[in-house]
Amino acid sequence: MITFCSRPFERVSYKTGATENNMRQVIIARDTTTQEDITENPINQDAAKKMITIILRWFSILREKAPLTPAYDIGRRAAFDILEGFSQHRELDDFEGFNKFFVLSLEVQRGQPRETNDLDAETADMLRCLALDQTVCEYFIKTCERLAEKRNIFALGSGHVGTGPPGMMEGDMVALIPGVGVPMVIRVSLNSSDSWIVIGPALVHGMMDGDEFDETQLRNIVLV
Repeated sequence: MITFCSRPFERVSYKTGATENNMRQVIIARDTTTQEDITENPINQDAAKKMITIILRWFSILREKAPLTPAYDIGRRAAFDILEGFSQHRELDDFEGFNKFFVLSLEVQRGQPRETNDLDAETADMLRCLALDQTVCEYFIKTCERLAEKRNIFALGSGHVGTGPPGMMEGDMVALIPGVGVPMVIRVSLNSSDSWIVIGPALVHGMMDGDEFDETQLRNIVLV
């Protein structure tokens, strides 16, 4: 079952060429965003804060609940593959940016007292880190741009992580269906507990090659 599901990703840049110089202004709170703001600072501060918060939570789930399987021996690599969509055209610079982003997120979360678990404080700290590192900032902007309005990131109760269609939500299931090449997000129908609605295809690290397919777990369902 999907226990964590983000909202669809949003673009954090109003125009191309946004850098860490623009990100520095994001940490300065403003009540409204005017056209003048957009011209001077192409970073959408509200979207940046929301996306940072989502990614930090997702990373935290991955670190705490990743399944004990070979595919997840290197948790950060699993997250990188998912954010890149298992692309064959990834560049070394992409992994460098992601790796620094992942390490910074770990340092930020470790820096917060365990008893507070303050996501707002973690987000603010992460934004400050982005403002100081061009490589990390550019990777963050590029990732949001690539996934914007197309994919949600999610985690299963088993700890597996992935991306799925914008219409998915917490409580949906990920199914491996014989004859279908990728995992599918499905949702139980409101009309019948035996009927399921197909929401769309998912990318799930550790499930793309049928690694988790177990014939003993097969059950008959009706797709509507």
